[in-house]
Amino acid sequence: MSMFFSKYAKVLILFYENEGLRPTDYIKLIQIGSNTFYKVKDELLSRGLIGETEVHKGRKKEKYIYLTKKGKQIAEALQNVKEVAKGL
Repeated sequence: MSMFFSKYAKVLILFYENEGLRPTDYIKLIQIGSNTFYKVKDELLSRGLIGETEVHKGRKKEKYIYLTKKGKQIAEALQNVKEVAKGL
C-alpha cells in the first residue's frame, strides 16, 4: 500500500477504518511518528476532511476525530484504490 499512498492518504484511510478514536489511539495504530501524525491531522482538519469533538471527562478534555462528509467520500475512493492495489 505504501507504494501508492502518501502519508495523508494513509492517515485518512486509518480514520475511515477506525473512526471516533483519540489521536493517541491512532498513533498506536499507524506506523508514522507522532509529530508527522499531528502535522497530517492538522492539515486534514484545515482542509475540512476531518473534524474533532471535545468530550469533558471530569477535569480532563479528550478530543475525538471523525470524518466529514467530504473526508468520507475521499476515504472511500482511496479504500477502493487500496483494494485494487493489493494484487500488485
